[in-house]
Amino acid sequence: MKEQECQLNSFRRALNRNQLDKYLHSLPRDLDETYERMLFDIDETYVEDVRRILTVLSFAIRPLTVSELIDAHAMELGESPYLDRDGRSYEQDDLVYICLGLIEIVETDNDDGQTISTARIAHFSVQEYLQSDRIRRQKAEGFAIDIGSANTELAQICLAYLLHPTLSGGILDKVKLRDFPLAQFAAIHWYHYYQLSQEGKLKAEKLLLRIFQNETNSFVTWARLHAIDLPWKRDVSFERRVDEISSPIHIESSQASLLSSRNVVHLCL
Repeated sequence: MKEQECQLNSFRRALNRNQLDKYLHSLPRDLDETYERMLFDIDETYVEDVRRILTVLSFAIRPLTVSELIDAHAMELGESPYLDRDGRSYEQDDLVYICLGLIEIVETDNDDGQTISTARIAHFSVQEYLQSDRIRRQKAEGFAIDIGSANTELAQICLAYLLHPTLSGGILDKVKLRDFPLAQFAAIHWYHYYQLSQEGKLKAEKLLLRIFQNETNSFVTWARLHAIDLPWKRDVSFERRVDEISSPIHIESSQASLLSSRNVVHLCL
């Protein structure tokens, strides 16, 4: 069924009869070939966008809202990570368009009667293909997902997001959380991804050190978003006083030594 759906999506890309005839005479033999073609045919402009979106959705601990996914996709992870304004301008229809047939949007009503749009991988076979050895032998190899690298990437996304000066500076309130929809996910789940990080973990550790050093008040903001030192407390603590927050050294030591010994020394200075 998924294979037929993907083929229909390919037909929708046909702009004229000649293109449609071409599709009909070159139908893929199986799902692997279907996904290979879908990925290989993605416009070069959007390749990195699609790769990030598929990586994030494949490893999201819980379903992500469209707003959360857009911000995760918009994090630029260079030497100085930042939240890209152009990336944040994406809308739900843009995600569906560039990832045609690979992701889907599900709308549900929450307890307040609001409609929540959640993004997810369209079918488990898509994620299985992306993580398989098979994709590495095909033209779509650039979309292959390595588990260790993916966890490192998500750890960096979460930590860099928490370091955003507009999020971490000033007053933390519900308005700010609406402006930074990924904040709670990042605050709660960076630890999971960080623990599973492999290649490139040093970059994630540098970001974590900056948070533990309270750069732009990021440590205090994180502690208010997620009280890791108070595991029974689940809600955001907007008014939590600084003197109620455990020190970075205490949290670092209680969480199985998150930092290398060299960076622990930096933290103590």
